[in-house]
Amino acid sequence: MKQSHLTSRTSLSLLSGCLLSLLSLGAVADLDAGLSAYEMRDYETAYKELVPLVSEGSAEAQYILSRMYRSGQYVDLDMAAGAEMLKLAAAAGHAKAQRELANMYLIGIGVQRNPPEAMRLMTEAAEQGLPDAQQELGIMYQSGAVFDPDYDEGLRWLQRAADQDFLPAIHSLGMMHYFGQGGEINLIEAERMFRMAAERGYAQSQYQLGAMYHQGQWLMKDLVKAAMWVNVAAANGDSSARLMRSALEEELSPEQVEEARELAIACRARGYQDC
Repeated sequence: MKQSHLTSRTSLSLLSGCLLSLLSLGAVADLDAGLSAYEMRDYETAYKELVPLVSEGSAEAQYILSRMYRSGQYVDLDMAAGAEMLKLAAAAGHAKAQRELANMYLIGIGVQRNPPEAMRLMTEAAEQGLPDAQQELGIMYQSGAVFDPDYDEGLRWLQRAADQDFLPAIHSLGMMHYFGQGGEINLIEAERMFRMAAERGYAQSQYQLGAMYHQGQWLMKDLVKAAMWVNVAAANGDSSARLMRSALEEELSPEQVEEARELAIACRARGYQDC
């Protein structure tokens, strides 16, 4: 009889485990359906699939719903509601939510401005390896957005993001060397960083290379080369490059303007290599 009782308890335990597994699989399926709908811009379906998962503690569902509230996708635009959803996801350790909530605290959108809390959240996201957060944390240290500038700590976080081939961080390192932030100006290293990012299509670095060629900083002054990189950066959406292009072309002959444009087209066709 005792053996039968144990067997019954064991069966109930196994049944409970199976039910929990099925419920878990159902939640995963609902999340996948919600995420798929969101990616397809079917925001109504996404909302209906994700809302039930919020109360179940799905950090990803909370994060996506936050984006919907902050963008007015299917729901009314509501930054405060978006922030509340981000808080839930961030508390569960969702790195992207931590980073985005940090930025809201930094400038006071949807929440009361709180730079120390922004720093705390950005640090948590950065420590999880999110390169965007590492880069932004590096800039926070570098700029003194929260505390006094700490260039060494800023450099450390920017380097961690750059080690993940995060192009904005590589560019930011170039800017630190260019302006000598936290040390001496190092145009050799600045040019190396700018070129590394420029050759991978980063428009701001392409513009900065053009500026260095224009001014003859470390690189030999070359107005055609400068115009080429500025044209490339402008084609990739850099607004500063568009302004500089107009001014730079006034320094060039019509033949040089045409040469720079042809070089820019060839550079883009080669994937920005050997430009």
